Formats: sequence, C-alpha cells, structure tokens
Amino acid sequence: MRPRTGITVVSLGLLAALAVTVIRSQFSAGDTPPQQPAQLQAQAPSPAGQAPQPGKRRIYVLPRAKPLTDERYSSKEVATFRAAPPPNNPDFDVLRQYDELPTICDAGSRPEDRAKIEPGKGIPMQNVHCPDVVQARDIGELRVQAAYDRGDYERLDGLWADWCTGEKRFADGTWVLDAFRVALEQQFKLVGDYGESLRRIRDWQVARPGSVAARFAEAVHGRSWAWQARGTGNSREVSKEAWMLFHKRMDAGLESLYNLVQASPACAAPYTLAIDMLTDVGADGEVVRKVYDTAASRFPGSHGLHLAMARNLEPQWGGSVEQYHAFVDEVVERTRPFEGTGMYARLFESVDRGAMAFQPGRAGSPDADRLQASVVELVSRYPTSSRIAAMAANFACRTTDSDSYRRYRAGFVGQELDYWITPSVKACDHQHGWTVQKTAAKSAGK
Repeated sequence: MRPRTGITVVSLGLLAALAVTVIRSQFSAGDTPPQQPAQLQAQAPSPAGQAPQPGKRRIYVLPRAKPLTDERYSSKEVATFRAAPPPNNPDFDVLRQYDELPTICDAGSRPEDRAKIEPGKGIPMQNVHCPDVVQARDIGELRVQAAYDRGDYERLDGLWADWCTGEKRFADGTWVLDAFRVALEQQFKLVGDYGESLRRIRDWQVARPGSVAARFAEAVHGRSWAWQARGTGNSREVSKEAWMLFHKRMDAGLESLYNLVQASPACAAPYTLAIDMLTDVGADGEVVRKVYDTAASRFPGSHGLHLAMARNLEPQWGGSVEQYHAFVDEVVERTRPFEGTGMYARLFESVDRGAMAFQPGRAGSPDADRLQASVVELVSRYPTSSRIAAMAANFACRTTDSDSYRRYRAGFVGQELDYWITPSVKACDHQHGWTVQKTAAKSAGK
C-alpha cells in the first residue's frame, strides 16, 4: 500500500522538481553503455504481509587465505608481494582479486580453473565456481564494504566505474553493479549509527568532489534511514511521528538523487534507486514512468531497473494485476535481443505470491506455457547458476512435469536454504520423486 499519509511539503516540492527534470532535459536518452544483467537486485523493504524466508541461511565454511596485514607476514614479505607477486602463490592470488579479503569463491573453485590463473593476475570472474549467493557476497558486497571500512574512496569509485558498464555479471546473468547498493544498505544497517554513516559519506564527498558513487551513497543512506524510522509493517500501523521522520529522511535522499540525475549519469543504479524512492513515497505514476522510460532506453540490460518499475505496478504500491501483466509483456519485447523471453520468468518470480502467484489456470497467474518457455531459456543461457535452477524448480514443482523438476533440482543441491521453494523443498522433492539418496549422490559428485 502506498504510504501517502504524512507527505511533507518538502517531499512534494522535491518530487515536483524531479518531475520537471524528467519532463525536460535531464532524463533525455543518451549514450548507451554495454548491455545485460545482476544477481542480487537491490531489495526494497518487504511489503506488509510478505513473510520472510524461514530457516537460517546456510554458512559455507571453506579454507581462507591470510590477508597481507596478517602478523605472520613480515613487512619485507608484504613489500615483496606487492612489488613482484611470486608465481602461483595462492594467498596472493586471493588477495589481488578480492582486495585483501579471504574469498570463499576462490577456495571453492575447481582445480582445473586454478590451473588457468596467470601468476599475480588473480582469478578471472568467469572461472569462479561457487554458489550464487556466495558470489554476490564475495565478488560484490565484500569488496564494497571492505573499501568503505578502510575509507578507500578511490577504490569505491573504481568499483563503481567498473561495474556501471554492465560487463561484470554474476552466474545468473545479472549485473554485479546491483551489489554496490546492497552492500551499502547492509553496511548502514549493520553499523546502526546512521549519523556516523552520513559523516563518512560526507568525508567521501570532500575527498572525491566529483564522485558520482559518493552522491549515490548519500541517496541510498537517506532511503535506508527513512525505512529505519518507518519500519516494514503495515502502513496503517505506522505512527504519525514515524511518518514525519520517514519523509524528512527520504527528502534528504531525494535531494541528493535529484542533484545526481541532473548530470545524467552513465550508470543504471541512480535511476533504479530513483524509481524505488519515488515508489516509496507514492509519487505520481507518470513521473515514475518517465524516469523508467529514459533509463530503460539507455540501460535495457539492467534487470534491477525493470524489476524496480515492476514493483511500482504491484497492487500494494498502487498498481494492478492487469498493469503488471502488460508491463511484463513490454519488458519481454524490450529485452528479447539479449535475454530472449527470460524476463517473463524473472518478473513473475518477484511477485510469486498473492494474486499473481503461479497456479496454472488461475486468474492473475502467469501463463504456464509462456512461463515454461521462459524458464527453459534462462536455464539454457545460464547453466551454472544455482539461482536460476532453483527458480526453475520452484515453478516446475507446481506442475506435473516431474522430469523437469528433478533436472532443475540437481542444480542447487546443498543450497536448499538459500532459495525459496513453494511450498517447500521437502514437499516438492516428495511430490516429484527426488530422494535423499539422490541429493547425497549428487553432493558426492556421482
């Protein structure tokens, strides 16, 4: 439900300013960066009534490398490592690729892939074989959080510039760029002191006056801080004081974002965030749509961008089932050159609950034949992705196609707690004849 009650005059003024920006020149189409998609879409706060995934997240315990700051290395050894990396030194390979962070992805990569590593050049991302959720953390989030903790603003700007091109992607085809925002949101929540986090962002802006990433971080901070005041419960349960604080903090984020989009940044992330924030405050649908149209013409391969606009059209945010279905058809056509029909399954996965939950033949549910074709295409395009396999199994469980379910089920053995399967992995396994013995055999590589 749109949180309209309590919008301040400042909020309306900023939204109007953003609307003017949209209608005039700042959201005009520009140069188009390389296309395609990122695993971990930056998550919006859960709508009221949406249950969190039950169970504890699975923790992967694998060997870790020593950081260069480890006391077991002498200062001379550290200097030597940095100046001339010794051939085939696994510790250095890890540190070079992951910014002095231990990496589960590297520790779990296959021996034949480690043999391809050139001394001192780290591990090519495409050769990293590890669970999707660990890729997101190791390759994306930890890099951002480590640089932020160290106050290494140059490194943060470098990651931003590198990931904004859309060339770096996770195993499921989505952009690593989206992990930048997720990392910041997690960092702000973890620290808890939003005032201190804002001071850190100000230091970043002073140290790097032209940093687009620093201005983006301020907007992310404003939104995170606003939701911290509001909470994620039903809007009817939010107090007047909490609403006022929500909009005051959201105003600060919107102002930072307004200043950022005026420069028409060559990156999808600010536009995705703009759509999410405008949705949060119940902005007029035409304003949100203009932001999306401009951004989508420049960054058609950004999954996060399409998913943010789709969220705006969900019934609980003021849209409707009919609007959502029409938008899915539009996005499928827009992304067909590089995604085929894959966006059909991706977009309906994000609303696989309530009125649009997949239930063959039911009104509001995605079309079963189109969904199956979309899933098959995604699995074909991203065969190593456990997230795609889990998505496919989730939909297949609610059909009579046991062969497909078992085939997809093999793609996320050992990662059952990382993905939501309806009604449950155990129930689906039983329904489609996937036994514990098969799981054990698959885990053993048989």
